[in-house]
Amino acid sequence: MNSEELMTLMRDWLREPTAAHWTDADCYRKLNSRQRFLSEIIINASTGFFQRSTTISYVSGTATYDLPKMCARVVKVERIDGTYPVEVEPITGSDEYRFIGNLILTPNSSSEGWLYEADAIRIAPQPASTITDALRVRYIKWQPMLHSGAASAVGASTITFPAAPARGSITAFTDAYEGMYVAITAGTGVGLLKKITAYNATTRVATVESAWGAGAPVAGSIYAITPELPERWHDLIAVGAAMDALKETKDDVTEVEGEYQRFESEFRTAMGIRQQQRPRRVHYIEP
Repeated sequence: MNSEELMTLMRDWLREPTAAHWTDADCYRKLNSRQRFLSEIIINASTGFFQRSTTISYVSGTATYDLPKMCARVVKVERIDGTYPVEVEPITGSDEYRFIGNLILTPNSSSEGWLYEADAIRIAPQPASTITDALRVRYIKWQPMLHSGAASAVGASTITFPAAPARGSITAFTDAYEGMYVAITAGTGVGLLKKITAYNATTRVATVESAWGAGAPVAGSIYAITPELPERWHDLIAVGAAMDALKETKDDVTEVEGEYQRFESEFRTAMGIRQQQRPRRVHYIEP
């Protein structure tokens, strides 16, 4: 479901006493808050969802390197400047005593390691030479804000979001919307759905997976963002947002809360099962 469909479902659960009793802005705030909550559950339970990668080039004498602003946590770091990728181990709490100053290893340990520090990663020992594309960092991406509005411009395979969308808010970080889908919900191009492959936060231009083709949207066409959360859990966003809105106004939440708890129980169980899965190994026994 795109964000407009989520808002419609949320309103169905709100049982509004009058049309638009809750404003669109109120609904989108609740939808974005609930999406963030559910995304954090997934991020903590599994490394399979929302995973991305970025490369880092070493600069001689530099130990700290910026990570994408949407990085929630680092999953794996690999050296990729050799014949085969080689995993670089994280620096654990028990190892930190061996580091001084700019995280230079003491003589009794020469192994390369990394330390995650908010929006950056530290490498130890600090690189002594400049190496292009030395590391590949696999990380889990935060989920950006949902929004919808009228396209400011449309190219052969791009769409430009407005500075101020009609509903919701735009996350102002490069590639925030990479991997998500944009749906044309009204106007020219209605019904089209494209995956976003790149997003420029400065120009607000989203590049999509392929050309729009026949019946392409135009400036003024209405779009909506689709959550990256797996489709089967989209109901949780809408029902949870409705529950949050009703609690805020002290309305009766019995029905919607019961439904939400049922959905969330299934959701958490599914995440637990996914987390426990392990690769199967085949053991060969000599005859």
